[in-house]
Amino acid sequence: MLLNDKTARTRRRDDIDSDNEIHARLSAGEMSDCIRSVIDRLPEAYRSALILHDMEGLSAEQTAEISECSAATAKIMLRIAGREKPGHLKALQL
Repeated sequence: MLLNDKTARTRRRDDIDSDNEIHARLSAGEMSDCIRSVIDRLPEAYRSALILHDMEGLSAEQTAEISECSAATAKIMLRIAGREKPGHLKALQL
């Protein structure tokens, strides 16, 4: 009988852990969707610069080279995109 009680408690704990994991994955997925939505709202040039720099880890100079613009222009686009992100995140109530 004691073994069955211990097994039942272990199963309940495993179910709770599984539920917590599912909730964490759903929350992460929802956050990813929200972030993707915010990035998608940016104008193309700013979105590209932001993805290259912030998500791909490229420098402003590398971003400029790929975007075929000057480093100064790339930095301005990144600064503007950075300012736009918080406004869109507030609109999503994050």
